[in-house]
Amino acid sequence: MAADLPVAAILLGGLLFGAGMVLTRGCASRLTVLAGTGNLRALTVMLVFAIAAHATLKGILAPVRTALGSYTVTLGDAVSLANLPGGALLWASVTAAGALSVALRSGNRPAALLGAALIGALVPVAWVGTGFVLFDEFDPIALESLSFTAPAADTLFWTVASSSIPAGFGTGLIGGVLAGAAALSLLAGRFRWQSFVSPRETGRYLSGAVLMGVGGVLAGGCTVGAGLAGVPTLSVAAILTLLAIVAGAKAADRALSASASGSAVSASRQAA
Repeated sequence: MAADLPVAAILLGGLLFGAGMVLTRGCASRLTVLAGTGNLRALTVMLVFAIAAHATLKGILAPVRTALGSYTVTLGDAVSLANLPGGALLWASVTAAGALSVALRSGNRPAALLGAALIGALVPVAWVGTGFVLFDEFDPIALESLSFTAPAADTLFWTVASSSIPAGFGTGLIGGVLAGAAALSLLAGRFRWQSFVSPRETGRYLSGAVLMGVGGVLAGGCTVGAGLAGVPTLSVAAILTLLAIVAGAKAADRALSASASGSAVSASRQAA
C-alpha cells in the first residue's frame, strides 16, 4: 500500500518469478507441498529458492533490489482499488465474481473447488490469527497472511540460527505445510522418494529456483503472497505483480515449447 509504487522491481521480479516457476514446474507453495511427499527435486529447489531470496533481501544481491526499488511511480490515493469510484465493496465484489466465474468454468470436481475455497479461507484466518489471537500490546507483531518467499528465507535463517532468533509466523507456515503434506501422503500411501533424472533437468530446476527467489523478493510476493493474499486487499501493487508473474510464465512456457519442438525436429532428421 506504499504511495510510491516500485514499478521496475515489481515488473522485473514478476517476470522472473513467472519464468522460474515454469522451469521448476510449480510455484513455491506447490513445491513445498511436493517436498513433504518425498520429492527431492522440490526440496532442492526450495533450498536454492530460499538462499536466493535471502541473498536478495539481505545479502549480496540486496544492492540490486535497492537500486531497482528506487524507480517508483507515485500513485497517491490510487494505491488501492478501494479508493476508486465505487469503493472497496464494489471492487471486492467484482474481483470475487470474476474469480468465481473462472472457478465454475474450470471443469474441476466439486471436491477440488471446495479444497480451493478452504485454502482461500486461510488468508483471512491468518490475518485474524496474527492480528487478534496473537495480539500483545507489550510485544506487537506484524499483521501477516499466507506467503512463501520471505517465509522461506526466514525459515532458512532460523534453521541455522534458531538459538539467536525466534520462529515467526512464516517459519511456522513453511514447517506446517511440509508436515501436513508428509502426514497425508504417508496416510494415503502416496509418499514416494523422487529425484532428478539428468544433469540437464537439474540445471533447469536450479535455474528456475534462483529466478523465483530473486523475482519473488523484487516483486514483493509470489503467486500466493501477492496473488492469493495480496489481491484481496485491493492493492494495485499486488495486482500488477500477479499480472507480471502470469506474463513471465506464459513467455517461459512458449520458449520451452518452441525449444522442445526444435529438438524433436532435429532428432527426427538425425534418425532419418
